[in-house]
Amino acid sequence: MKRYFNLLPQIVSWPNLLQAAERARRGRRQRPDVLRFQFDLESSLLQIRSQLLQAHWKPGPMNSFEVHDPKCRLISAAPYADRVVQQAICGVIEPLFERSFIFDSWACRSGKGQHAAIQRARRMLRKFPWVLKTDIRRYFPSIDHDLLMQRLARTIGDRSVLELLEIIIRHPWPGQQRCRTFPGDDLFTPLERTCGLPIGNLTSQLCGNLYLDETDHWLQQALRVPGYLRYMDDLVIFGPSKQFVVDTLSRLRDRMQSLRLHLHPTKTQIQPSRCGLKFLGYHISTQSIRPVPETVTRFRRKLRLLQKLYDQQNILLTDLQQIVASYWGHFQQAGTPNRFRIILNDFPFFRDLCREIEAQRQFKLQNRERSLRSR
Repeated sequence: MKRYFNLLPQIVSWPNLLQAAERARRGRRQRPDVLRFQFDLESSLLQIRSQLLQAHWKPGPMNSFEVHDPKCRLISAAPYADRVVQQAICGVIEPLFERSFIFDSWACRSGKGQHAAIQRARRMLRKFPWVLKTDIRRYFPSIDHDLLMQRLARTIGDRSVLELLEIIIRHPWPGQQRCRTFPGDDLFTPLERTCGLPIGNLTSQLCGNLYLDETDHWLQQALRVPGYLRYMDDLVIFGPSKQFVVDTLSRLRDRMQSLRLHLHPTKTQIQPSRCGLKFLGYHISTQSIRPVPETVTRFRRKLRLLQKLYDQQNILLTDLQQIVASYWGHFQQAGTPNRFRIILNDFPFFRDLCREIEAQRQFKLQNRERSLRSR
């Protein structure tokens, strides 16, 4: 495996820092901390650059909050300046790891994503008669720091960058839990080892993909699994027979223990492909793709909350448009856009949103006509 050196100069280069700041503020342009940073952008970036070069940079305290969609998760958000640093780091090192990732790893990667993973799963359902669906219990809180650093060091040879990543990875965050006990551990192992990555960090997404990358290759090359895809901690294995996927599951459990992880006991299922597959909020069959009922229920609950915020003037129409567009993609993927419209029509804010979108469209048309007449 190739190792890469002299990466810190690339991370602190001025073009990379500017691009990192631009990526970090996407969707956050009007937040006070972003506006303060952007007000004196050059000085802010020079300070970050100096701290990184002198090895004085330390992450700030994280802001934690819970989300309940689709299940309760603790999200820990880094300060905005730290997000810029993470963007600068990932902008340089992520392409190095991308070269080793398998094609069928679909989460948090350019050109991949949820909808592409669903279409890929549907094609495999048609091709193989048996399917194993499983996920990893408490994946991000369980990622072992020592094992992760060993994997990072096999690709990154720049010691200063490794030390920088270790500072981010081992930085304590609210809700961080003690490591669990595994076979071979002694009484003090859970106290000596540290584990867990905050879900809100950009580096956590990259590390989450990287931590299971060797398992991806092991499944495809050592076990010769004919059909396999992964969306972060959701694993789907396709095989020619029931016995094949049962044997694969047994060996996968042993593999997970070596990574100090557990497969979720109630979310591991083996079934014929003709029964379909519940994956990423959809029920996928060889004939159709439908949102699972829980997705529709969450959508209605989300719309009621948005209507309340809109009535209280605590949310802008532009923000509403982005949220509705994301759900539109969900229903369009399933081929049920009419159902989407029927649900939305029950909420008054949707009518205002439609008028706003139409006004924007008319404004663009008028500007285009003026531009053509002026030529």
